[in-house]
Amino acid sequence: MDADLDRMLRRVLRPLIAMLMRRGVGYIALRDLLKKIYVEEALRQQPAEASPTDSSVSLVTGINRREVKRLREEAAHPADQNRHLHTARQYARRRRRSRGESGDRGAGTVPDCHVWQV
Repeated sequence: MDADLDRMLRRVLRPLIAMLMRRGVGYIALRDLLKKIYVEEALRQQPAEASPTDSSVSLVTGINRREVKRLREEAAHPADQNRHLHTARQYARRRRRSRGESGDRGAGTVPDCHVWQV
């Protein structure tokens, strides 16, 4: 990446990242969203008659083929995307009950996760 592009990206990203940090959105959540956007954009830029392969999307985006495949499958089946979050909430609820804790969000409870929908 050349110096001009680096400076421009820093100027654009710095306020966005500051806002995300204030809202409690960490690097991992942003990274996952960026991967999705990179794959979506690579697929969108393909000619309409071409059927892009995971390898071609991987080559353009720099995201490995397995991750491209996972992201494409996730996009094809959006209902399954948040399945793991529902399971995590159920686990936290069962754990609180087994400890005799109430659901008042006191110390030791696990907060609900926030998910970005694109």
